[in-house]
Amino acid sequence: MLITKGVEPNTQGKYCPLPGSCPGGCAQEGAQNLEISQAVVLTPSVEVGPVTTSCLGSPTVCCQGDGSGSSCTVTLTQRVSVSIPVKYGVSTSQGQPSIACGGPNCGC
Repeated sequence: MLITKGVEPNTQGKYCPLPGSCPGGCAQEGAQNLEISQAVVLTPSVEVGPVTTSCLGSPTVCCQGDGSGSSCTVTLTQRVSVSIPVKYGVSTSQGQPSIACGGPNCGC
């Protein structure tokens, strides 16, 4: 505990800032530096909704023969738009608070 200044109560119960400036007694005011911490735990959440797909324009078709005339490979290509709704969130929970004295005069 650090004594920061002397104060004295006056007759109305209020404190005077200078020692000897008020009749009726003497009191001291002290102050202490502290560190107070509070942990907050953040937990993420992600929810993926239903995926939707829609076509963009018309497909392209490519046909290629094997050269012998016995088979043909057809490749269809379509541009699509895929919509994926994602809901992001965070939930919080409170950890344990802690306190630590500070300063050189803390270990009385």
